[in-house]
This record gives sequence, C-alpha cells and structure tokens, in this order.
Amino acid sequence: MSDLGSYSRHDIRHISFEDFVTFLFDHDVVPVPRDKNAGPFPWYRSVTVDYDPRAVIAYYTRLFAAPRFLLAQFPVDQLEQGFWAMQRGPLDCSVSEVIWERAVPFADRESCVRAMFELFAQLFDGGPLDSSVDMWWDSLAELIQGYLSRNTAISPDLRDYALAAARFEVM
Repeated sequence: MSDLGSYSRHDIRHISFEDFVTFLFDHDVVPVPRDKNAGPFPWYRSVTVDYDPRAVIAYYTRLFAAPRFLLAQFPVDQLEQGFWAMQRGPLDCSVSEVIWERAVPFADRESCVRAMFELFAQLFDGGPLDSSVDMWWDSLAELIQGYLSRNTAISPDLRDYALAAARFEVM
C-alpha cells in the first residue's frame, strides 16, 4: 500500500501485467475531498510515472478485455479509486493520456478503446462500482474535446465530425 502523504516517482517501464494491475489498484483508499484544495488526496495526485506507452496501452487493452479477475483481487473501494486514476490526469500513464500517444500505433490505441466495451459488459454494467463508472465516458469525451481544441491545425469541420463520431462510437 502507498504512503499517501508523500510525493513519489515510479518507473513502470519494465513491469509485468500483474505488477501493472497492482500499481493501479493496490493503494490505501482516500475519500474524494469535498473541497478540491483540501487533502488528503488519492495516491495518483502525488506521483510521477516513467512508462513505456506501448506496454501500457497493451496492459490497458488486456485489462479491459477481461476485467472480472479484479473483483477477486481487490476490494471495491480500491477498484473505484484505481478506475478514477486511470481515466484522467494527473496520473501520467492514465488511459486518457496514452490513447493520444503518437508513439503507439493507432491500431493499438483503437484496440484499447474498443476493449472498453468488454470492460463495461463484464465489470461496469450492473457491477459493484459507482462513480468511476458513471463518469468514464464523460471523462474521455472531455479529453477528446480538449485534444481537438488544442490541435487547431485540424479543420473545424473535421474536428466537429471527429468529436461527434468519437462520442457516438465510444458510447
């Protein structure tokens, strides 16, 4: 379990899938503070991660394609916190970051997003998780909007189409 009071650096460039899963989920659980500036904060708010984006996208894809083992390995509150960590920053290797990583072939990134269907079908839909599930698509849609708005070289019509297509397909 992690020490939530300290800043830490993790090098996950050469870890196994099993260690990656542990890295995401095996931490003390901290309730989300009502005041965004009040602590304590979850573990992923105070880490820097060195990672190989190709390995991480492969691990996320594998995790999403067959996630049911997580229920036997971690309590629901740790799963909830881990799914919050992976869906958006500040975790350097969050799925929301690596799906935009151009060092990863598009086909691999697309496979990861498509594997999210199984994540929902096998774990999220009717499962024990709560808020991380409810906000999953919203978080990813926000990131798509942010990505498209930062890349102004893309024509506005194409950006609108890409945003609409991404939201429709993912949902």
